[in-house]
Amino acid sequence: ELGIRWWTSLPSPCVLDCADGPPPYLGGMSPPRTAWQRVQQAAGRQMIRLFKRGVHAWQRPAMRRLGVPAIYRRDGSEQVYSDECILALGVPELEFPRRWPAALQFIGPMLHTPHSEHAAPPFVDGARHLLVTAGTHQDWVKPRLAEAAAALARQYPHWQVHVSQGHQHDLSTRAQPLPNLHLLPFVDYARHLPRYDQVLHHGGAGVMYHALCAGIPALVYPLDYDQFDHAARLQAAGAGLWLRRLEDLPALFAHALQADAFPGLPALQASVQRHMAAQSVLDRVASLER
Repeated sequence: ELGIRWWTSLPSPCVLDCADGPPPYLGGMSPPRTAWQRVQQAAGRQMIRLFKRGVHAWQRPAMRRLGVPAIYRRDGSEQVYSDECILALGVPELEFPRRWPAALQFIGPMLHTPHSEHAAPPFVDGARHLLVTAGTHQDWVKPRLAEAAAALARQYPHWQVHVSQGHQHDLSTRAQPLPNLHLLPFVDYARHLPRYDQVLHHGGAGVMYHALCAGIPALVYPLDYDQFDHAARLQAAGAGLWLRRLEDLPALFAHALQADAFPGLPALQASVQRHMAAQSVLDRVASLER
């Protein structure tokens, strides 16, 4: 309404609506290898667009008040993203090939962990450490993750297994069921993730890029939204292994211990470290003054 130029940021570039490439939100599709897969993915892209149009129609009065009379522009781009600048908070090396909108610019991840008063996790000198985390909002799966972590701790007594509950404001301590298993209310990724030798995470954009930046191998157990798409990309890039069922964790963890389990991790780590979003945004804003 005020005629002010506006940009959008996008923490998960994989969800952007494009004319080609694997459609998001459909279980983590990879680039098609056969004609039938290309047909399936074309149908998937149309299904996603039909869903978005349906939600827009359902909320049409509210969307019009927001100045979004249609979900797509005439050129097929999405109205909710700026047509001038979309700051993709990631690195292109992780993404599958697609025809990105001209407005999109990869600027690297924006890594942030809220300040907390939690003590450092109990790291043990000379031991190897595994972090198990499902982020902050997926409490329903955390008891199952804790059980799977306990089974792994029994099988690998020389590993220290830390299970984060993701409760930032919880400062309580819990009884430790095993000497090498620790149930922690919260783990600060920015401060402590580099100390771990491996992480089992849910595929959220934040923890995914924290792990890549630190060069930590990842087992990915996706649960919702874009997490399946991240799992597919990490596995294809050789920087993660997709855990499809918790029952498969012992076998996948054993595979992850092999020397060649993550061949693409060093290159992705280097790319993430080269492209950090804060400086990229500052450079982009400075260019407006020229």
